[in-house]
Amino acid sequence: MTRVLFVCHGNICRSPMAEFVMKDLVDKAGLRDRFAIASAATSAEELGNPVYPPARRELARHGISCAGHAARQLTAADYGRWDLFVGMDGANLRNMRRLFGGDPEGKVHALLAYAGEDRDISDPWYTGDFEATWRDVYAGCSALLAALTAEKLPKLVVVLGTTACGKSGLGVALAKRFNGEIVSADSRQVYTGLDLGTGKVTAEEMEGIPHHMLDVAAPNQPYSVADFQAGAYAAIDDIIARGKVPFLVGGSGLYVRAVTEGFAFTDAAPDPALRAELEGKTAAELYAILREQTGVTLSNGEENNHQRLVRSVEKALSHGWEAPQAQPRYRCLLLGVNFPRETVCRRIDDRLQARIDAGMIEEVAGLRKAGATDAFLEGLGLEYRYILRYLKGEIPSLEELKDQLGRAIKRFAKRQVQWFSRDKDVLWLDMEGDFLTQAAQAVERFLKEP
Repeated sequence: MTRVLFVCHGNICRSPMAEFVMKDLVDKAGLRDRFAIASAATSAEELGNPVYPPARRELARHGISCAGHAARQLTAADYGRWDLFVGMDGANLRNMRRLFGGDPEGKVHALLAYAGEDRDISDPWYTGDFEATWRDVYAGCSALLAALTAEKLPKLVVVLGTTACGKSGLGVALAKRFNGEIVSADSRQVYTGLDLGTGKVTAEEMEGIPHHMLDVAAPNQPYSVADFQAGAYAAIDDIIARGKVPFLVGGSGLYVRAVTEGFAFTDAAPDPALRAELEGKTAAELYAILREQTGVTLSNGEENNHQRLVRSVEKALSHGWEAPQAQPRYRCLLLGVNFPRETVCRRIDDRLQARIDAGMIEEVAGLRKAGATDAFLEGLGLEYRYILRYLKGEIPSLEELKDQLGRAIKRFAKRQVQWFSRDKDVLWLDMEGDFLTQAAQAVERFLKEP
C-alpha cells in the first residue's frame, strides 16, 4: 500500500481539497485497497477545524464530500509513517524539510510538479478563487495517480500530428514491426462513405494490419467524442487482451486526448424541444452560447462542428456544464509528426489536387444524393464544407474552390500544431531525417520498460 500525505499551511483549504480529490479518483479507479490518503498542516493555527466552507462547497460542486475532516499538524515522526509528502507550494516543501531535518529518502514533492508545472497552487484563503485552486488540485492529483500507477497501466503507442504529414503510413509501418493493430482517432473517419475527403486509409494501404474505429457511424447519425472514447477503449482493450500492441493514430486532438488522458464524461438525457431550437442556429451562434455558459474554448475545428455544438449547448443549458475530468487508463508513448510550415503547405496542395483528381467532389455529391444533409456536411468542415458550397454554386469555380479549401486546410494544420504543442510529453520525430528508425527505437524502449 502506498501512503500519501497532502500538506499545506493550515490544512483547511488546499491540502484537504487534494486529499478528498485523490480519494475520489482512487475510488473511481477501483484502487482503494492500494492507497492510504490523508492531509496535514505545517502549522497548528487551524488545529481540529473542519474544511473551510468555500473549499467544502467547491468540493461538493463536484460531488465530493469532505465530512469528518479535522485539521491536524504534521510531526517529525510522520516521516517514517508515510511514503510520500505532497506540498502545495514552495513554503510547504521548505517547512516540511525543516521539520524532518532534510529529506533523506526523497519523499517530499510539489503537487503541480506531477502535472509538469513549476509553480505553486495559489492559496484561495488569500485569492478567494477556489475554482482555480480546484483545477490545479485536480490536475495535480490526476497526474500523481497516473505516476503512482504507471507501471500497472497497459501501454498504448500514439501517433499524432499535422494533417498530410504521414501519420497513417507511419502507424502501419510500426504496427507491422511490433505486432500491432491500429485504432483510428479521426472525428470524420468514423463515418461510412467519407473516404477521399478524410484521407481514410485504403485496404491496400493497411498492408494487412487490422484497423479499428473506421466506418462505425452512418452519415447524419449523432456521434460524440464520448461515443468515440467508448469504442476506442473497447478496441484497445481487445487488442491488448490478444497479446498485440495497440497504436492510436490520428490528428483529431480532442479524440486523442479523450483516450490518452481518460476523460470521464458526464451525459444528459436529450431535450427534444431545446435541441430543435438549437438546430436552427449557426455554428458561430452555438459556440457563442457555449462560451457564455461554460467559458470553454474549442479549437482544432471543433468550434465549427454544428452537430457536436448542438449537443454541448444542450447539455450546458439543460443540466449545467462540467468539463471532462481525467482518469488515465493507459500508459502512453506520444510520437508527433510534422514538417516545416513550407513543406506542410506543399504537401497539402499536392494531396488536395490528388484527391480532387480521384473523385472527391463526386464523393460529396454522392453523399448528398444518398441522404446526407447539408447541415451534416457543413458541420464536418474543410473538404465537405467547401465542396458542398461549390456544389451549391456559392463558390463559383474549381480554381476558387481549390484556393479557399487549400487555405482552410493550412489554417487547420496550424491549429493542429498549436493544439499538440501544448503537450510536453510528445516526442516530435525528425520527419526530414530517418524518422522511422527514430520512432521504432522509441517504441522498442517504451515496450521494454517495466
